[in-house]
Amino acid sequence: MYGEVLLRAPKLGDRRLKPGDEVLCTTHDHYSHHESIRLATERAGASMRMIPLFADAATASTDSLIAALLAGIGPKTRVVGLTWVHSSSGIRLPIREISAALRARSGAPVLLVVDGVHGLGSTDETVASMGADYFCAGTHKWMFAPRGTGLVWASAENWARL
Repeated sequence: MYGEVLLRAPKLGDRRLKPGDEVLCTTHDHYSHHESIRLATERAGASMRMIPLFADAATASTDSLIAALLAGIGPKTRVVGLTWVHSSSGIRLPIREISAALRARSGAPVLLVVDGVHGLGSTDETVASMGADYFCAGTHKWMFAPRGTGLVWASAENWARL
């Protein structure tokens, strides 16, 4: 599901993810998130790069997470893929603030694709107001749906890119 969004959705202007483009993710993301990105970038001829957002989860702040992410964006970065809630540390990334920071930065635009499986259904956040370009989640965790079910959310503008 996530990999298909990366292959089909990321059109910036009139172009899709292509050879030479980069998807940036973090070292804290779940294995399945990394694998989906790896497979999608491999098929598109693009690359994947991982950065740490923090050294110690206990001392991470919204400002430090955003600063680390922004510092990691390079000239080839076209998509940022983040896991909303890290199963290894319990950190819930401030997606709304990250989205705002990505939109406010200078340079080429990047799409924000969020793996939201651990957060969906466990918080009062509204996916539509978080600011992600695409939000993907399995529904078996907090929504008790059958394994293998999930959803992909996007704004009307981003659906039009598909």
